[in-house]
Amino acid sequence: MKKLTSTLGVFAATAAIAAAFAMSPAPTKVEAKASNDPHWFSLSNGDYLGQDTQTNKQSQCGEDRIMDCVVGYDEYDFENNVPESDPIILEGDKELQ
Repeated sequence: MKKLTSTLGVFAATAAIAAAFAMSPAPTKVEAKASNDPHWFSLSNGDYLGQDTQTNKQSQCGEDRIMDCVVGYDEYDFENNVPESDPIILEGDKELQ
């Protein structure tokens, strides 16, 4: 009888813990945007076009690749206005402004 009481106690404790976890709110999933997208600049006037993926910028430039479209840098020092990485030049059928 003592074993039965101990076993029932363990089951009751396990059920209480499971119920507590079931009733607690689920953890929120935090999605961080990748901040390593290149910084893009217009070739004609040097205007900053923002951060975006290379795939998105290429789709904006077009697929014909007949002229230089836009230049990007993985790292850019905005305080001193100088790139800190090699340029990424995309070609397309138009130049982004």
